[in-house]
Amino acid sequence: MTRADPEREMQAAVEARLRESERRLSELQRIANLGSWDWDVAADTFWWSDQIYRIFGLDPADFKVTSEALLDRVHPDDERRVRAAMTRAIKTGVSFDIEHRIVLPYGGIRCVRERGETVRDEAGAVVRMFGTVQDVTERRDAEQALRRSESRLAAIIETAPEAVIVTDRDGNIQVFNRGAEAIFGFTAEEAEGQSLDILIPAHKRADHQLHMRLFTASGSVRRMMDMRREISGLRKDGTVFPAAASVSKIDIDGDMIFVAILRDVSDLKQVERNLRGALADAEKANRAKSEFLATMSHELRTPLNAILGFSEILNGEYLGPVGTPKYLEYAEHIHESGQYLLSLVNDLLDFSAIEDGRRKLEIGAVCLLRVIQDCVNIVRPKVEEKGIDLLTNIAPGMRHIPCDRRAVQQILLNLLSNSIKFTPSGGTVQVSCLALEQSAQITVADTGCGIPADVLPQVTSPFRSLAKNPYRAEKGWGLGLPISKSLVDLHGGTMRIESEEGKGTTITVSFPLVRQGSGDLGDMTCNLRTCLRPPDGPAGGGGE
Repeated sequence: MTRADPEREMQAAVEARLRESERRLSELQRIANLGSWDWDVAADTFWWSDQIYRIFGLDPADFKVTSEALLDRVHPDDERRVRAAMTRAIKTGVSFDIEHRIVLPYGGIRCVRERGETVRDEAGAVVRMFGTVQDVTERRDAEQALRRSESRLAAIIETAPEAVIVTDRDGNIQVFNRGAEAIFGFTAEEAEGQSLDILIPAHKRADHQLHMRLFTASGSVRRMMDMRREISGLRKDGTVFPAAASVSKIDIDGDMIFVAILRDVSDLKQVERNLRGALADAEKANRAKSEFLATMSHELRTPLNAILGFSEILNGEYLGPVGTPKYLEYAEHIHESGQYLLSLVNDLLDFSAIEDGRRKLEIGAVCLLRVIQDCVNIVRPKVEEKGIDLLTNIAPGMRHIPCDRRAVQQILLNLLSNSIKFTPSGGTVQVSCLALEQSAQITVADTGCGIPADVLPQVTSPFRSLAKNPYRAEKGWGLGLPISKSLVDLHGGTMRIESEEGKGTTITVSFPLVRQGSGDLGDMTCNLRTCLRPPDGPAGGGGE
């Protein structure tokens, strides 16, 4: 081995370590997206690391770096600023640190941060510069997105109608938006930097400070503070007002802030007071109305009963011949009018009793078949007089149901009377009864004039049908359906009304077979032969 062999081996080892260092440096630059450069100012020649070429999107084999070639890659809007920084560094020898945009060969735009240092010769002239270029596009985009987000948030806070107030841990106001200015009367300049106590009535400050200490220390009142709750606020002019507020605690890197969102509810409180007063007045007026109806109805029944009695005596000639036949006709008219007035009075009494809660149900096991037959027999004369077919369709084995017999009979008579009233001669009225698993249904259907669609939702509201139903040619209060609906509701049942103008109306009422607190009466069935036996014919679905 010659002396040159160890030297060659050492040189090879040094070169290998140098290549490894360069490889590692290149890899680190790639990871950091940062490249290095060196510029011979006098010769205007550049050396770029591989990463700078990658940042600029250039191929080292196709691009010769010069100062002008570099400036050509700078975004046109930034070129003058970059050129000025390079010129100043050459003239003064100061380093530079500048961010600017570059244009990639395919047209894309990136943002880079460029740093440079200068090297002088013995005469003090700058002969060389070196530095780094780092791609900061992602960082810049994130910063811009953050600024946009902050601007949007600031705009939202500033324009919010509610007061948005931010305080530090010590309760000093940091943010006071326009909503807060409008509510409290302070300007932001007056409020920011002041203690929150300027917005709290003196007698409430101790409670507020206690809550804030607990909230800050442990969050033990967090739920109560986060919830919107009613507090008292203090305006600049000294007036105290009710407000709804919620407070949130935010920890930003150990720096605690509190955000309060507050709304003045003075108008809402006044509306609530007005509503309570109006409700009290309405309830008082309703009680007075009910008392008046009850008193008036009772006062009317006494003379009406006398009129009915005297008209019956005259019509029956119980005290002897009247003499003039016309008097008998007048007596009949008087009796009919009295009966009509008495029915109106009875409707008023029923409605008043239901509305006041004085109508109590007497629940018992009732055979619906017998109730239906009784009602059919009651309305039969009117049906025959008007020339209407009255049909019944009763399911066999109908069970007893727990209900108030008088109320169910009143419901059915109201429904039948309405159907007969609005069904022309030659039409049909049908009563059906069906037992379901949980309820019993009674249906009254007619082929009458029907109810207009705009009136249908109002027919169960008292006094609503008086003027709005153009098909309503009969007199009366229009209380039949409202009373029936109320009686059905008292039973825990339902009423369904279906109608088509010009074709007829179908009303179905359902009664539950089991009532709260009572047993199932479904095992008690009616005897068809005893419950549904027309006076002159068999039971069933024939015409009445």
